[in-house]
Amino acid sequence: MEEASRLLSAIELDEYTVKEVQNGWETTEKRLGGPKEAGEHVFGKLKDAVPKTEGMLKRSSTVWHLLDELLQALNDAKLVQKRLEYLALRHMNADITTADVEVFKGILLEVCASKLGGLMTAEFQFGLSQTITALGVSLARTHEHYAERLNLLRTCWKEANATSEEAAEEHQEDHEGEDHSDAAQAASPKGHQDGTSPKGHQDGTTMEKGEQADQDCHQQWKQNSNMDIPKTFAAMARFNASVMGIGDRMWFADLLYSMEFLVPYIGNIDRVQEECDVLALTLAHYDKVNLAEFRSVMFASL
Repeated sequence: MEEASRLLSAIELDEYTVKEVQNGWETTEKRLGGPKEAGEHVFGKLKDAVPKTEGMLKRSSTVWHLLDELLQALNDAKLVQKRLEYLALRHMNADITTADVEVFKGILLEVCASKLGGLMTAEFQFGLSQTITALGVSLARTHEHYAERLNLLRTCWKEANATSEEAAEEHQEDHEGEDHSDAAQAASPKGHQDGTSPKGHQDGTTMEKGEQADQDCHQQWKQNSNMDIPKTFAAMARFNASVMGIGDRMWFADLLYSMEFLVPYIGNIDRVQEECDVLALTLAHYDKVNLAEFRSVMFASL
């Protein structure tokens, strides 16, 4: 992604410093007991210092592995950029501040110092610090750049798929208001009530017929109001697809179903990739898939 790559911070280290970082990192990992133990140790300390990073502790092995891959690629500038980009896109939802980066860097250097002792060189400290700073800046820039769009997408998607409880309550209140109105009309005096008019009986009969007609009309309106009108995005999409004559496309149902898992997790590149892989395998069973038709229905349903 060209746009995302412009948000990344460059890591410029000489060959000797890169070697020192990689050797020191490998030694630290071994002395901590391996990748799993190292991840739990470091991110356990990070959780205590920055509580909002608790999620990283639950997947500490994965995070440690990603960090290890980045450090092992330091001697290849293009590969470093690719891995920085991947990490940044993976954490688009993470609101990372400069203070958070400094805390993480401090914990990492402290742990490395406790395990390396005299083997911890100035080059190692400098190289690791530069790498963590560049990673933090890249994550922060990427989050800031995409945050508004991601939030807008999630908010609109949630609103489009929510069943309107408030509308339902208002609808119920309208019905109650109509019922009260009907009762008031039935109880209100019309015409002569003293029975002295020779047309009293005829007027009473006419009034009863009019009231009955009003009640029948209201009852019919209530029945029409209870029709199954699409209230969610998916229901509206199915309705529009039927109107446009493509409601019988089975691939349309698969695409629509996949949106429920793609849109809410758009900020997690790994989850999106998994869902896209599953969708691609599903759509491969069909001879023809017209994405233009699906797009038209989606826009019409918003």
